[in-house]
Amino acid sequence: MTNLSKYLSSGYTSRTSKYLSNILPARLVFSIFVDANSILQKNTLKNVELVELPALNSNNILAKELELLCSNYNFENKIALTVFGSIASDEITNYSDFDGVLIYDEIEFTDYNSASKLKKLIEQINLTAHLQDCLQHHGVLVISKSELLDNSDAIIYHLIKESKVIYGDSKFQINNRNKSNYSNSFNKLKVSIQNKLDQEDKWHNQYFFKNMLSELLLLPCSYLQSKNQNYTSKKDSFDLIKNQLPSNETSLIRKLENIRTNWHQKKIQKSELKKTTIKKIKSKSQTPLEAITTLSEIKGELLLFIISLRPND
Repeated sequence: MTNLSKYLSSGYTSRTSKYLSNILPARLVFSIFVDANSILQKNTLKNVELVELPALNSNNILAKELELLCSNYNFENKIALTVFGSIASDEITNYSDFDGVLIYDEIEFTDYNSASKLKKLIEQINLTAHLQDCLQHHGVLVISKSELLDNSDAIIYHLIKESKVIYGDSKFQINNRNKSNYSNSFNKLKVSIQNKLDQEDKWHNQYFFKNMLSELLLLPCSYLQSKNQNYTSKKDSFDLIKNQLPSNETSLIRKLENIRTNWHQKKIQKSELKKTTIKKIKSKSQTPLEAITTLSEIKGELLLFIISLRPND
């Protein structure tokens, strides 16, 4: 991830710039930590594929709001906002959140004024995403066109190819080397899940619980990718892994799916889209008792199941 993409996503590029962003003007932080000259270097990779993404044809309220939001900035030939996951496949449930990618042409955003304008749009996109899920726990993925060429991560490659365009450009050149450190990602996910399962005092908070449940639901996909060293879609992973597990472990997967199927949470209105309001909602959100009870009952089995998942065996 380039320093410009990091800056656009979070306002800083490193621990040092994060600290300085609290005491220095944003323009100065940008000029110190974002190297425009490196952004403009030409890419000479040969393993490139031209991708043309379809437009999203949906009446989804969030998609309409995001399209309108982007159109106010006149970035049509400079960026693309795309979605993947349930919004793109039109399979939205009560559990669905916003999964999106903002692809930008770095040549258009090498000075502070243009970059700060794009950064403001990204912040508004991330805030507006709460119309879909008021417990949204991640922002839009920000990636430049040159990063699509330099990137060799199969997950990014497939997410882009599965995306549909809400706003802007639809054609991209992308590296199709299809490599990824699946094993490292799987091991990190296991540690994160185990830590969250041990923090039962936080389960009552629905924001925390949903974050934990989302990681649990990603486990089959991450395991299969690590085992086969190939990309597997999250949607297909549940059926695929069930064919490889004994009945008691398959039952654990089904119980997690049932929590997701029966999920209910607060929906918010456009008038509530304020950072302070969202922060308050997340801090005060309450997990349904039945979801906590179900997970409590299978926690021990889940921990043993997670430990038993060894892709290299």
